[in-house]
Amino acid sequence: MCFQQSLMLIIYLVQFYMNDVLAYASHYTPEGIEAQLKKYRIVPDIMENATREDMEVEYQGNLMIQMGNFVSLNRTAFEPKIKWKVDPNFYYTVTLLDADYVNIMVLQKVQYQLWMILNIPGDNITAGELLTEYMGPNPEKDNLPYHRFVFVLWQHPFVHFRELRVRGGQLPIYRENFNAKKFTEKYEEDGLGEPYAVNFFRTCHPKEE
Repeated sequence: MCFQQSLMLIIYLVQFYMNDVLAYASHYTPEGIEAQLKKYRIVPDIMENATREDMEVEYQGNLMIQMGNFVSLNRTAFEPKIKWKVDPNFYYTVTLLDADYVNIMVLQKVQYQLWMILNIPGDNITAGELLTEYMGPNPEKDNLPYHRFVFVLWQHPFVHFRELRVRGGQLPIYRENFNAKKFTEKYEEDGLGEPYAVNFFRTCHPKEE
Protein backbone atom coordinates (compact mmCIF):
# COMPACT_ATOMS: atom_id res chain seq x y z
CA MET A 1 0.00 0.00 0.00
CA CYS A 2 1.47 3.35 -1.03
CA PHE A 3 1.86 6.31 1.32
CA GLN A 4 -1.10 8.19 -0.18
CA GLN A 5 -3.42 5.20 0.24
CA SER A 6 -2.24 4.70 3.81
CA LEU A 7 -2.86 8.36 4.57
CA MET A 8 -6.36 8.23 3.09
CA LEU A 9 -7.15 5.14 5.16
CA ILE A 10 -5.96 6.84 8.34
CA ILE A 11 -8.05 9.94 7.57
CA TYR A 12 -11.11 7.77 6.90
CA LEU A 13 -10.69 5.84 10.15
CA VAL A 14 -10.22 9.04 12.15
CA GLN A 15 -13.34 10.60 10.60
CA PHE A 16 -15.33 7.43 11.20
CA TYR A 17 -14.21 7.32 14.82
CA MET A 18 -14.90 11.00 15.42
CA ASN A 19 -18.35 10.82 13.83
CA ASP A 20 -19.19 7.89 16.08
CA VAL A 21 -17.90 9.65 19.19
CA LEU A 22 -19.47 13.00 18.40
CA ALA A 23 -22.82 11.52 17.37
CA TYR A 24 -24.05 11.96 20.91
CA ALA A 25 -22.59 12.55 24.33
CA SER A 26 -24.86 12.43 27.35
CA HIS A 27 -25.47 15.76 29.07
CA TYR A 28 -26.50 14.22 32.41
CA THR A 29 -25.25 11.58 34.80
CA PRO A 30 -27.61 8.69 35.60
CA GLU A 31 -28.05 10.23 39.05
CA GLY A 32 -28.95 13.60 37.53
CA ILE A 33 -31.48 12.01 35.19
CA GLU A 34 -33.12 10.12 38.05
CA ALA A 35 -33.29 13.24 40.21
CA GLN A 36 -35.10 15.25 37.51
CA LEU A 37 -37.48 12.43 36.60
CA LYS A 38 -38.51 12.02 40.22
CA LYS A 39 -38.69 15.75 40.89
CA TYR A 40 -41.28 16.18 38.13
CA ARG A 41 -42.86 12.74 38.68
CA ILE A 42 -42.03 11.39 35.25
CA VAL A 43 -41.15 8.46 37.49
CA PRO A 44 -43.61 6.96 38.36
CA ASP A 45 -46.28 8.62 36.15
CA ILE A 46 -44.76 7.65 32.78
CA MET A 47 -42.22 4.96 33.61
CA GLU A 48 -41.49 2.69 36.54
CA ASN A 49 -37.76 3.36 36.70
CA ALA A 50 -35.42 6.13 35.63
CA THR A 51 -33.35 5.59 32.49
CA ARG A 52 -29.56 5.81 32.59
CA GLU A 53 -29.42 7.72 29.32
CA ASP A 54 -30.87 11.03 28.17
CA MET A 55 -31.70 12.25 24.66
CA GLU A 56 -30.64 15.41 22.91
CA VAL A 57 -33.73 17.26 21.68
CA GLU A 58 -33.33 20.44 19.67
CA TYR A 59 -36.21 22.56 18.37
CA GLN A 60 -35.98 25.36 15.81
CA GLY A 61 -33.88 28.34 16.81
CA ASN A 62 -31.35 26.16 18.66
CA LEU A 63 -33.80 25.56 21.51
CA MET A 64 -32.46 22.68 23.59
CA ILE A 65 -34.70 20.60 25.83
CA GLN A 66 -33.00 20.25 29.20
CA MET A 67 -34.74 17.79 31.50
CA GLY A 68 -37.67 19.91 32.56
CA ASN A 69 -36.92 23.42 31.29
CA PHE A 70 -39.90 25.69 30.58
CA VAL A 71 -40.52 26.26 26.86
CA SER A 72 -42.82 28.60 24.90
CA LEU A 73 -45.29 26.79 22.66
CA ASN A 74 -44.40 28.80 19.57
CA ARG A 75 -40.99 27.14 19.57
CA THR A 76 -42.34 23.58 19.39
CA ALA A 77 -44.68 23.68 16.39
CA PHE A 78 -42.41 21.53 14.23
CA GLU A 79 -40.77 18.22 15.03
CA PRO A 80 -37.35 18.53 16.65
CA LYS A 81 -34.00 17.00 15.87
CA ILE A 82 -33.21 14.18 18.28
CA LYS A 83 -30.04 12.27 19.10
CA TRP A 84 -29.13 9.57 21.57
CA LYS A 85 -26.35 7.11 22.38
CA VAL A 86 -26.69 4.59 19.58
CA ASP A 87 -25.81 0.92 19.41
CA PRO A 88 -25.99 0.00 15.67
CA ASN A 89 -27.04 -3.53 16.59
CA PHE A 90 -30.42 -2.35 17.89
CA TYR A 91 -33.57 -0.62 16.72
CA TYR A 92 -35.18 2.27 18.57
CA THR A 93 -38.71 3.55 19.11
CA VAL A 94 -39.44 7.10 20.21
CA THR A 95 -42.60 8.85 21.33
CA LEU A 96 -43.58 12.30 22.61
CA LEU A 97 -46.35 12.44 25.20
CA ASP A 98 -48.37 15.07 27.01
CA ALA A 99 -48.33 13.57 30.50
CA ASP A 100 -51.04 15.93 31.80
CA TYR A 101 -53.73 15.85 29.14
CA VAL A 102 -57.24 15.68 30.60
CA ASN A 103 -59.82 13.52 28.85
CA ILE A 104 -62.99 15.61 29.18
CA MET A 105 -65.21 12.54 28.81
CA VAL A 106 -63.90 10.91 31.98
CA LEU A 107 -62.34 14.01 33.59
CA GLN A 108 -59.04 12.37 34.33
CA LYS A 109 -55.46 12.62 33.14
CA VAL A 110 -54.38 10.44 30.25
CA GLN A 111 -51.23 10.32 28.14
CA TYR A 112 -51.75 12.14 24.85
CA GLN A 113 -49.49 10.92 22.06
CA LEU A 114 -48.01 13.70 19.93
CA TRP A 115 -45.43 11.76 17.91
CA MET A 116 -44.20 8.21 17.52
CA ILE A 117 -41.68 6.48 15.26
CA LEU A 118 -41.13 2.72 15.47
CA ASN A 119 -38.17 0.48 14.63
CA ILE A 120 -35.59 3.16 13.91
CA PRO A 121 -32.44 1.37 12.68
CA GLY A 122 -29.55 2.85 14.65
CA ASP A 123 -29.91 6.63 14.43
CA ASN A 124 -31.51 6.70 10.97
CA ILE A 125 -34.80 8.30 12.01
CA THR A 126 -36.09 8.68 8.45
CA ALA A 127 -35.85 4.90 8.01
CA GLY A 128 -38.13 4.23 10.99
CA GLU A 129 -41.85 3.48 10.76
CA LEU A 130 -43.91 6.63 11.34
CA LEU A 131 -46.83 5.59 13.52
CA THR A 132 -48.10 8.95 14.75
CA GLU A 133 -47.52 12.16 12.80
CA TYR A 134 -45.96 14.97 14.82
CA MET A 135 -48.38 17.38 16.45
CA GLY A 136 -47.08 20.46 18.22
CA PRO A 137 -47.90 20.64 21.95
CA ASN A 138 -51.09 22.57 22.60
CA PRO A 139 -52.24 22.13 26.21
CA GLU A 140 -55.75 23.27 27.06
CA LYS A 141 -56.28 26.09 29.52
CA ASP A 142 -56.79 24.37 32.87
CA ASN A 143 -55.92 24.62 36.54
CA LEU A 144 -52.49 23.05 36.13
CA PRO A 145 -49.43 25.33 36.35
CA TYR A 146 -47.91 23.51 33.35
CA HIS A 147 -48.02 20.32 31.31
CA ARG A 148 -45.10 17.88 31.11
CA PHE A 149 -44.13 16.84 27.59
CA VAL A 150 -42.00 13.72 27.66
CA PHE A 151 -39.79 12.10 25.01
CA VAL A 152 -39.43 8.38 25.69
CA LEU A 153 -37.02 6.14 23.77
CA TRP A 154 -36.89 2.33 23.77
CA GLN A 155 -33.97 0.19 22.56
CA HIS A 156 -34.91 -3.23 21.17
CA PRO A 157 -34.54 -5.85 18.43
CA PHE A 158 -36.87 -5.49 15.44
CA VAL A 159 -40.44 -5.71 16.73
CA HIS A 160 -43.64 -6.34 14.77
CA PHE A 161 -45.73 -3.67 16.46
CA ARG A 162 -49.50 -3.99 16.39
CA GLU A 163 -50.58 -0.36 16.66
CA LEU A 164 -52.95 1.91 14.75
CA ARG A 165 -51.41 4.61 12.59
CA VAL A 166 -52.40 8.16 13.49
CA ARG A 167 -52.43 10.95 10.92
CA GLY A 168 -52.47 14.68 11.54
CA GLY A 169 -56.16 15.32 10.87
CA GLN A 170 -57.62 12.50 12.93
CA LEU A 171 -59.70 13.08 16.04
CA PRO A 172 -58.00 13.37 19.46
CA ILE A 173 -59.42 10.01 20.55
CA TYR A 174 -56.80 8.28 18.38
CA ARG A 175 -54.02 9.93 20.36
CA GLU A 176 -55.57 9.67 23.84
CA ASN A 177 -55.36 5.93 24.36
CA PHE A 178 -51.59 5.53 24.68
CA ASN A 179 -49.84 4.55 27.90
CA ALA A 180 -46.05 4.18 28.04
CA LYS A 181 -46.09 1.58 30.82
CA LYS A 182 -48.72 -0.56 29.09
CA PHE A 183 -46.84 -0.24 25.79
CA THR A 184 -43.71 -1.56 27.51
CA GLU A 185 -45.64 -4.48 29.02
CA LYS A 186 -47.44 -5.27 25.76
CA TYR A 187 -44.20 -5.85 23.86
CA GLU A 188 -42.06 -7.18 26.70
CA GLU A 189 -41.99 -10.69 25.23
CA ASP A 190 -40.90 -9.19 21.89
CA GLY A 191 -37.80 -7.75 23.55
CA LEU A 192 -38.89 -4.15 24.01
CA GLY A 193 -37.69 -3.77 27.60
CA GLU A 194 -37.80 -0.72 29.86
CA PRO A 195 -37.33 2.77 28.32
CA TYR A 196 -33.72 3.39 27.31
CA ALA A 197 -33.53 7.20 27.25
CA VAL A 198 -35.69 10.20 28.09
CA ASN A 199 -35.96 13.97 28.03
CA PHE A 200 -38.81 16.35 28.79
CA PHE A 201 -39.94 19.95 29.00
CA ARG A 202 -42.72 21.94 30.58
CA THR A 203 -45.10 24.40 28.97
CA CYS A 204 -48.63 25.76 29.39
CA HIS A 205 -51.54 27.32 27.52
CA PRO A 206 -50.35 30.49 25.71
CA LYS A 207 -52.55 32.78 27.83
CA GLU A 208 -50.94 31.40 30.98
CA GLU A 209 -47.31 31.97 29.95
